[in-house]
Amino acid sequence: MKQVVESGHSRFPVHGENKDDILGILLAKDLLRGVVADNGPANVRELLRPAVLIPEAKKLNVLLKEFRLSRNHMAIVVDEYGGVAGLVTIEDVLEQIVGEIDGADEYEWAKACLTDPAFPGAQ
Repeated sequence: MKQVVESGHSRFPVHGENKDDILGILLAKDLLRGVVADNGPANVRELLRPAVLIPEAKKLNVLLKEFRLSRNHMAIVVDEYGGVAGLVTIEDVLEQIVGEIDGADEYEWAKACLTDPAFPGAQ
């Protein structure tokens, strides 16, 4: 949990034995729900959402449309051999279109809310 808060990210790809074995995507909010549940999950795999896999050659306009329609914000990019080449987020796509988006202020505010004892529910 500490690593999730300190990272500043809300989505985490989870892999198995090697980076090409993508098990799914862990959302920070799902992890939090699992932690506070009365009978929390037996393991993180129960919290994983399916990963969206896309080819390296996918065009940005097509990917943006798919992100919007599926309400998904992250995709795993695979090369021509099926291996993981990286990941792309909706923010990456938007930055390619409109330029750099600075979210540092949002991260600092969220981190303060999660770690400040004065914030209700913080730990």
